[in-house]
Amino acid sequence: MRDARTQAHALKALVNDLIDLARYTSVESHTEDTRLDLLTQQVVDRTMALATVTTRGIGFRLDLEPCLARVDPDAMHRAVANLLDNAVKWGPAGGAILVELRRTAGGHVELGVQDHGPGIPPEDLSRVFDRFYRSPAARAMPGSGLGLAIVRQIAEQHGGTVSAVPSSTGAHILMRLPLSPSDLQERMVRSTSTRSG
Repeated sequence: MRDARTQAHALKALVNDLIDLARYTSVESHTEDTRLDLLTQQVVDRTMALATVTTRGIGFRLDLEPCLARVDPDAMHRAVANLLDNAVKWGPAGGAILVELRRTAGGHVELGVQDHGPGIPPEDLSRVFDRFYRSPAARAMPGSGLGLAIVRQIAEQHGGTVSAVPSSTGAHILMRLPLSPSDLQERMVRSTSTRSG
């Protein structure tokens, strides 16, 4: 009975992932100016409430710069949740996951999620975002191989990118999105007023 429940749960997760992958591929999103720092904080708070996080003693270190991006809030919530869930799955018990959000000089914002697990083998760096791809090391772990593919789909739908950055201290995933025109305009006004003052 326990095995049947476990398999039913895995099947439900797979179906939900397939539905989300199809939805973020073919449906036009509703976008609005969204404070990515606040959205990320909400997802971290939700993740911290999960039993798997609390029982394994995993913590988060946050460095979130306030910024606006024009995104579908629901889709972006799913993308950030997938990144955090992936880090929790691979991070060691009692470890800390670093979540950083920073503006770049080129009018983008970068969300980085760094765990301290075994990391991503160099030969898998370019494939971890492919649908259903699971590296040999990941095949014994639960999952469908769709979580990071959904992140890539959402990032690209918003004119952004996602990549796995080589790291010697675990996995480091970086999602890059355009800043909202409102955020860029506000920065230009602040910069002009600072120079004229």
